[in-house]
Amino acid sequence: MNENIKSKLSGLRGLGKSGRELTASDIRLLLDSIFDNGLGDGVSDVTGLGLDSNLFYGVNVLGSGLLGDKTIRLPNPPIKGRVVKIINNTGYVIYVRPSVEGGSINGVVDGSAGVPSDGKIYEFVCWENPLPGAWSWTPPATGQYDSGEISVTTPGSSNVITMVAPNFFNTSVGLSSSGAGATNPLFIKDVSGLNGLQSMAKPALIWNAITKVKVYTNILTLNAGVGDVGLYAGGNYSIVNNLTGEETGISPVNSSPYINGTLASATWQTVSGTPSGGAYSTNIGDPGTKYIEMPIAFFSPSISFGLNVALPIFPSKSSTFGSLFLGTETDLTNGISYNKWFTQYFWLYIIPRGSAGGSLKVRFFLETN
Repeated sequence: MNENIKSKLSGLRGLGKSGRELTASDIRLLLDSIFDNGLGDGVSDVTGLGLDSNLFYGVNVLGSGLLGDKTIRLPNPPIKGRVVKIINNTGYVIYVRPSVEGGSINGVVDGSAGVPSDGKIYEFVCWENPLPGAWSWTPPATGQYDSGEISVTTPGSSNVITMVAPNFFNTSVGLSSSGAGATNPLFIKDVSGLNGLQSMAKPALIWNAITKVKVYTNILTLNAGVGDVGLYAGGNYSIVNNLTGEETGISPVNSSPYINGTLASATWQTVSGTPSGGAYSTNIGDPGTKYIEMPIAFFSPSISFGLNVALPIFPSKSSTFGSLFLGTETDLTNGISYNKWFTQYFWLYIIPRGSAGGSLKVRFFLETN
């Protein structure tokens, strides 16, 4: 038994022998000692749990061996005022559910909370018991990328249009991210020497993940077999020579497609009202124009690597965006110091099809954390 609990019990026995009745405060002190020391208010390494298994009070470090179903429950029984802290190191989002069926998280009965695998602590506080219990937590902060309104003359046929901002779009290149590196600018548009890249961008500050893509257009008519829309992404792990500044790729990252939908699918929605007619309206958001929202649950952060050990197996797809500095290391074979990087760019693509010469307008938003 924990020494602190022994001490509290010994004190309570002494009070009993003295003839004084135990007060609610005495009992509370003992219960607090049990909860603080005996029920997991230390650090628990959690692996191997399955669906509906319960977490512990205190700090829960979720390891890579945790359940394939990616779902776990808060402690049972729920105890008002108690706190559960979660650090997710699994490499994917863990969905946390109430202690039992009928419980709530942030007021949503039988709801769930997606905890990202970012090594940060997320707290869940029980504010109502007994069963089924009610919990509260603060989700990760959400940011937003706004492309601004992009106007493009459609190329016709099945040509792909890639875009990231009003002055950064292309109508005649492929979807390769070859050459996207840490030393390249935030916005790229068909730069000479970079293999004819399409327009693409990376954030100045790191995004742990993109959680939703929202695309708004001035499209009125969805032609039969009309093409795709979605977000592509890609980049690489690389090293930069600290003497010459030369960047060398170590392993490519190919997150394409990151998320996509089909213009003809039911996921496209229509702004209410009477359309003006024709293939395209004058403005984005006019009556009858089309928009689509694509949520993303994928979460797989970038990893690190060493120059003087065997390289790890790099994930082919990552949820990290931007140029993430992974440290400086000297290659012992040549004595050269290198900066290590992970970089990933993004770009929206759309295939409007229909006739050439149309006046397409697009504005898209990326919700990020």
